[in-house]
Amino acid sequence: MQNYNAVLVDAQFEKAFNIERSELLRKRIEPNKNVLPLVLDYNPLLPDIQKIIKKHAHLLQSSLELAEILPSKSIFPAYRRTKNLKELLAPSRFSSKTIGDQNQEEAKGCFKCNKKRCDLCQHYLIQDTKF
Repeated sequence: MQNYNAVLVDAQFEKAFNIERSELLRKRIEPNKNVLPLVLDYNPLLPDIQKIIKKHAHLLQSSLELAEILPSKSIFPAYRRTKNLKELLAPSRFSSKTIGDQNQEEAKGCFKCNKKRCDLCQHYLIQDTKF
């Protein structure tokens, strides 16, 4: 028992019973909400982004074009999780790279990845098909 006021509960039930069934079954069309999530990587050291958005919202509302595109309270921060150490070191997907006409799975050996930023392949790795 939640100890609600019995008079208030009875009044709300009476209000609900007085609504026509056709009104309840009618499909409601919600207005199009113009929302813009500001997607950021989560970092506990970040300041309160929502507070900063509210503080500077007047700058966006000063222009008529921006006020139409971005109504007040349409921008909100959304945080995404950053990759952890396991995801950085051991990706869950293996890529199928081709070497000439063969797939890497078919070709046995050690091959360069041909990425410009790969220091290992550019300076140290020696391609070979046997150990």
